[in-house]
Parts: sequence; structure tokens; C-alpha cells
Amino acid sequence: MPSLSASIKLTRCHAPGALWVLAFAAIGLLASPGCSGGSSTSSVGIHASASLSSSEVTIGVPVRYEVNVEYPKGMSVEIEDTADVLQDFEIDDSGWNVKRLLRNGRAVELRWCEFAAFSPGEHVVRWPAITYTDESSPDEPSKSLPGVPLVLHVVSVMGEAAADVRGIKPPLDIPSNRLHWLLAGASAVALLIVIAALSLIRRRKSKVRVPPPLPHEAALAEIDRLAGTSPASWEEMREFHHRLSLCVRLYIESRFGVHAPHQTTQEFLLSLAGSDQVLGAQAELLRRFLYHCDVVKFARYFPAPDELKQSLTIARRFVEETKRVPEAVACAEADS
Repeated sequence: MPSLSASIKLTRCHAPGALWVLAFAAIGLLASPGCSGGSSTSSVGIHASASLSSSEVTIGVPVRYEVNVEYPKGMSVEIEDTADVLQDFEIDDSGWNVKRLLRNGRAVELRWCEFAAFSPGEHVVRWPAITYTDESSPDEPSKSLPGVPLVLHVVSVMGEAAADVRGIKPPLDIPSNRLHWLLAGASAVALLIVIAALSLIRRRKSKVRVPPPLPHEAALAEIDRLAGTSPASWEEMREFHHRLSLCVRLYIESRFGVHAPHQTTQEFLLSLAGSDQVLGAQAELLRRFLYHCDVVKFARYFPAPDELKQSLTIARRFVEETKRVPEAVACAEADS
């Protein structure tokens, strides 16, 4: 499905022909039912856009929804949380990056959310509420930036093959002389299944259970696995840093008992600082590592090979310096 875009820009026009151009643009905007891939709008120096990673997906397949807002310095902007916009969908993850000043003095903010739809058909993703005010005129009321909603087409997993499903056949009459033999055979099969299941349960109980790996062992194994890969494209580099930061997050959750799978980096660090565990010198090391991964994932930064090795070294160092080995395991390693 092709993507559409809508744009609104406030300008001063002195020529009569320009008024007709603006009129036709306004009529086209009002007649458009929605945008499937992306939508953008501008007003008085502020520019906003909303997009979907795909305009047509299968039921349950994740879709990434992004809202970008660029505005000049001295303007205060409030953006609605993408999770609130997508209340009718199954949300997997969401977040936002820290606004940064561009070379021309403008600022940009990004909000994103990954979600999935579980009903076929066309779903309307509404435009987020965006309000802005001029900090030099605090008495003026806030203004809103309208935009065109997006349309997501969800396709059923069955597709056209669902029409080939046959109906239920009527019951089959079985002669009475065969019914006894069928019941006897079914009883014998059921008895054999029960015996086999009991035997399997006994065998499993007799086997020695292997304890699961410790949090730091699992984290170091994943770091070693990532060290053997060589990401070439930006998509591969983004996936590499996503898995590396996720590996460290899961280790922290298992090691310190901080459960925060859907939090941003800043929220995750605040949750860790508010816990009873004290990282000490490793706290700053963790903060720099997670923010470096965010720059690669969300700012499209492509690190050099030396920076890639440094990220792996920092992750491995953090795990090694914060791991805690149970006393029973420590005694066994000391005896050996």
C-alpha cells in the first residue's frame, strides 16, 4: 500500500495564484482519509512527522511507530506519549531519546513504540497530540499542531486459504458388533499410553538435574557470542548494540533484582539507583555504556571497530566486577 504525506506550512502570500494553491492543498488535506506509511506537518518553524515501519503486516507481527518533532531554540514543545496513542494495540516496547541541538540551533525529539495488532482489517493510528509555546511569550496560550492519522492494514494468517476449509461431516454409524472391538482397542491403547507416561516420569526424576547457569555466566557467554560477529550495515550494528545492552540489562535484573524490561535507559538507571544495591564506581561505567548503545540504536551513529571492541570490553568488565558467586560454588572452585 503506497504511503501518503500531508504538510501544512504557514506563509504570507501576496500573489492571487498562491491563494489558489493553498486552497487546493487544504482541500486535498481534508479529503485524505489517512496516511499508511508516514504523515508530516509544519507550522511557524516547527516540523513534526509520524511514521510506521510497515503499512501492511500479518496479525501479531510487530510494527514500529515513530514521532519526530523538530523545532527552533526558545520554543517549548509537549508531545503525547506514543503508548497513549496506541492504547487499542498490544504494546511491546516504547521509549524516547534525549533531545539534542543541531548545528543550526534547532532541537529534535524522537518518540517510538513497538506494537502489534491481533484483528484483521484496517486500523487507524491517530496523530499524537503536539502542543507548543514560545518561551519568549509565556502569556500566550499553547497552540496545537494538527496532523493526518496513519492507516495500518492487518492481514489474517489464514488469508484466502480459509475459504478452502471444509465443513464438519455428519456422524458415522458404526455396527454394534465392531463397537466392542473398537472400545477394547481404544482402552488398550490408553493403558499403554499411561504406562509409557509413568515410565517417562520416573526416568526424568532419576536423572540428575543440571542447575541453570549463574547470571554472570549467561551474560559472559552472550558477550562472547557477540564478539564473534562482525556487523557491516547499520541495521546489523543497531541489532548488535540492542542485544549487547539487553544482555547487560538482563544480567542486572537477575543479579540485583531490578525488574524493568520496558523502561528507557534513564528510567532504568533511576530504578537501579533507587534499589538497595550499591554499584559504586561501576554505576558511571554502566551509564556511559548504556547511553553509547542508545546513540547507535536511535541516532544512527556507526561506531568504528575500536569503539565496538571497547563496548564489548566495558560490558565484560562490568559483569566481572559486579558478579557474586554463591558460597557453595566459591568453595568448590577454591578446593579445585
